Amino acid sequence: MFLKIYFVFEARKEKQLEKAKERGHKGIGVFRKVEDAVVNKVEDIGIDVEEGFSEAFEVLKEGKKEIMKLIINMISNLIVLFLILPLLYFYIMSFLLKKFFHFSGLSTIEKVQENNLKKIGDDLNSSST
Repeated sequence: MFLKIYFVFEARKEKQLEKAKERGHKGIGVFRKVEDAVVNKVEDIGIDVEEGFSEAFEVLKEGKKEIMKLIINMISNLIVLFLILPLLYFYIMSFLLKKFFHFSGLSTIEKVQENNLKKIGDDLNSSST
């Protein structure tokens, strides 16, 4: 890149030297040298800015990829921690309760409801007689 810039500067100097010789001068004038120096500095600054922006763009591009990886990892961890593991825990606990203690929440609820209905029936029979 810098060689390309160097060749552009040299080509410009050669053109200016040819124009100066056509006009009958021995070399490039002071005004042209100052103008070239200013133009060269401006072009150098433009190239530095362009390289800086391209480097910043590359950093942002790589950062975006890393952030996406981290977000995917975080979401998968949240799904495992707050969805799969609790469901697995409750499944294993219900299996163990049924296996070792012959416990079933539905049968317990059914017995309680049956006892409540019997009490209500007894209360109705005793109050109606």
